Amino acid sequence: MNIQLLDKTFTIFIEKQDIQNRVKLIAQQINRDFVGKCPIFLPVLNGAFPFASDLAKHLTLICEFEFIKISSYKGDLSAKHQPFIMLGVDSSAIENKDVIIIEDIVDTGKTMDMLMRYLKQRNPKSITVACLFHKHNLSPNIHLDYVGFQIPDDFIIGYGLDYANLGRNLPDVYKLC
Repeated sequence: MNIQLLDKTFTIFIEKQDIQNRVKLIAQQINRDFVGKCPIFLPVLNGAFPFASDLAKHLTLICEFEFIKISSYKGDLSAKHQPFIMLGVDSSAIENKDVIIIEDIVDTGKTMDMLMRYLKQRNPKSITVACLFHKHNLSPNIHLDYVGFQIPDDFIIGYGLDYANLGRNLPDVYKLC
């Protein structure tokens, strides 16, 4: 099934049930790895909100949530702009805590690199990264602790990912035709 958003056509890439299965597995791994700890989850808005919401439903540990908003896209198909923080996090919220970044996609790694530097200045106890999609061929040296899907360098939308801020609400993930 194809869908049309503005001037682009997209075709189904990953179905919602496959996404939900991976999200549940990631939550189970986090539950095991953080037994006895109270991590603070830090979803990166806007794209990571569906992943964070679904992940939270499967977490059995006591935890906190804060949010950060970062942008590197300006309606384009690629992250060619330098990432910048639109909504930061208070240092006291993460100081000496185990922080788990929740990211929708890591492609070039620029955003993750900038975010890691930003967070390290706020003295967390540890930083862990959970991302749903990773374009490994674009950022092979980025360390990610939990990865849902290794994907090729395709432009994708759905499940939080967008084209010109459209398509985030789609439960499946689509790639550009």
